[in-house]
Amino acid sequence: MSIESAKKWVDHIHSNQELGKELMQINNWDHYFQVVNREGYSFSKEDLDQAWDQAFGSGELSENELDQVSGGAAGNPSPPTVMGVRG
Repeated sequence: MSIESAKKWVDHIHSNQELGKELMQINNWDHYFQVVNREGYSFSKEDLDQAWDQAFGSGELSENELDQVSGGAAGNPSPPTVMGVRG
């Protein structure tokens, strides 16, 4: 299991629309990781979470961003997610 493999996976799924569509239909981790393995990657959910956070941020607002919130919205929207990546 490898954070480097997970980082490459995140890049791979964002450059392959067909694979992204397939992953959006998955609703459990066993099936998700079957696709991961089929595509030649090997990593844990924790590796994936860390790679996702490094690529897109944690999705949580910083103290500074919270101070700037006005009218219920601030900053950039969260990136699109794939089955459970941020769930």
